[in-house]
Amino acid sequence: MNPILWLARLIAGAVLVALLAIVCTAAGGILLSYGVEDIQQ
Repeated sequence: MNPILWLARLIAGAVLVALLAIVCTAAGGILLSYGVEDIQQ
């Protein structure tokens, strides 16, 4: 197997995982902030 291809796949996978983590964190933070606002009102 081509090592360059393998490395590119590895980097692409890491980027995808990082993006997913960022999206999940952002969504969780937004939901939490809305939840806190609802509780305070």
